[in-house]
Amino acid sequence: MSEIFSVLFSSDRSSSGKSTLTIAFAYKLKEMGISTMLYKIGPDFIDPIVISNAVKSPVKNIDLNLIPSKRLYKWFFADVQGVQEADNPRKAFIIEGAMGLYDGISYLTAKRFKTPVVLVMDCKKISGTLASLVFGLKNYKKGMIVSGVILNNISSLRHYEIISEEIKSNIKNIEVFGYVLNNEKNIGIKERHLGLTVPSSAIANQFTSEVIPEGLEEFDGKIINLQKKVMENIDVDLMIKTLKKDSKSFLKLFRENYRKRVPSVKNICENNINIINNISNNGDSDNDDNNDNNDNECIKDIFNVNCRNLLNNSRTVAKREFKRFKSVKIAVPYDDAFLFYYNFNFEILKRFGAEMAFFSPINDRTLPSGTKAIYIGGGYPELYAKELSSNISLKKDIYDFFLNNGIIYGECGGLMYLCRNLIYKGNIYEFLGILPFTVTMDDVKLTLGYRTIHTAEDSIFGMKGLRINGHEFHYSKLILDLNDVSGHNAFTDNSCKDDGKNGKNSCNNYNDINRLNVKTVFSFENPAAKGVFYNEGYNILNALGTYIHVSFFSNMLMARNFVENAKRGVKR
Repeated sequence: MSEIFSVLFSSDRSSSGKSTLTIAFAYKLKEMGISTMLYKIGPDFIDPIVISNAVKSPVKNIDLNLIPSKRLYKWFFADVQGVQEADNPRKAFIIEGAMGLYDGISYLTAKRFKTPVVLVMDCKKISGTLASLVFGLKNYKKGMIVSGVILNNISSLRHYEIISEEIKSNIKNIEVFGYVLNNEKNIGIKERHLGLTVPSSAIANQFTSEVIPEGLEEFDGKIINLQKKVMENIDVDLMIKTLKKDSKSFLKLFRENYRKRVPSVKNICENNINIINNISNNGDSDNDDNNDNNDNECIKDIFNVNCRNLLNNSRTVAKREFKRFKSVKIAVPYDDAFLFYYNFNFEILKRFGAEMAFFSPINDRTLPSGTKAIYIGGGYPELYAKELSSNISLKKDIYDFFLNNGIIYGECGGLMYLCRNLIYKGNIYEFLGILPFTVTMDDVKLTLGYRTIHTAEDSIFGMKGLRINGHEFHYSKLILDLNDVSGHNAFTDNSCKDDGKNGKNSCNNYNDINRLNVKTVFSFENPAAKGVFYNEGYNILNALGTYIHVSFFSNMLMARNFVENAKRGVKR
């Protein structure tokens, strides 16, 4: 039996304990010496951060709406750590689902990757009837394997026995792996309005190897306790044995895709360069998918030491080839206020020569030296509005960068930061003032959903006509007046004057520019309601803000254009 297996944790609904089980199971496997690859289904940002910090392993977003099919397997199986190590062929691929099994794309993901499903069922205020829910989830649609179930929020051993017996007596080919009691304290992870609560300063270690920041030591202690309590009444050996048995189709898929990642040295270099050179106007960069010039010796045994050395040497040569492409520094805010980024977006930007320079708008007083572009992601700017607003020095530095035609892209929380003011709980905070709008979070409903963007104007992402996929999720709205049907609005402001002393209004000073043309450069539709378009994507000079979190995977040409424009600078 293979030592490689997979699992997708799902349920009948959200908040059933999937994240908790994902963390506890992954942590337990690491204690057992089994290396793990972790994934989160959907456009979620928070769960990957929490799981990554809990297990001390990277977590990849996988989303069938944001990542085209032809690139999905490449992303899923890329950089599989430990698989080629002859001394540790034990490997687990762990996927956390989103919402209920059939609510979003969890079922489609399980079907696509042929990974066995383990249901995490909340048993609070229910007993034998829960078996009918498990039966329905297992048999509702074909094309996947539901291997077993874990019963969460069990009140007593008798409660567990009733539900377990109903499942075993009435549902074929499914295991009950155990249960989690509901009377244990502090084993859950708190939630806030955009998802799970991130441990204080957890993001500081996402992209660096710095000392663990304040707040994480307490978090780590809770995770250790969580793992012990959660796994206490779960038969891990039975679970692993069952998952290995049910992962045969997944293992075949893995082997097929792993072979594609072990071509000769010459072909690796050529394929990586073709990523840059063969991009067509629609952003297609996967012409190397059909390259079958694999090293035959490596195919015979993926754990062969010589094969591993060839692969490592090939990567080294490929990296040397990439060095011939000029690099450019892109400043990325990354702290407690701004932490929502797709990690695949960073990887794609790096392909085209981007060097990420992470900094903190809360603590840093200037932009990183040599910055050629700024990429501001989402997060919780409202929770740190006072700190962001009072950091006058950094605001002035960013604003001066903007006035000098610096390229700035902000999405969701980044869009909010680009605006003049934020209204939050009745208070008004001054932000960058690059976009002449006020944004409010008071008395605002949730806006969410997948979006298909069509670029209606030339921008920092390139010429108009590009199609981009993304996702929107926010509790704020802009207060603006763009009545012109063309999407343009001439905006004039002479009210802010810099006295040159205390810099109070320096972030809002337009200097010699007293008339800025605000325009919308995006036209987007909801894939669930095609044909209904909305204007969005607010542009001034080389600054662009949007509520939509874009996927560079959906159109890699936009990522290349963004980096290339940063390299050469664009006058507007």
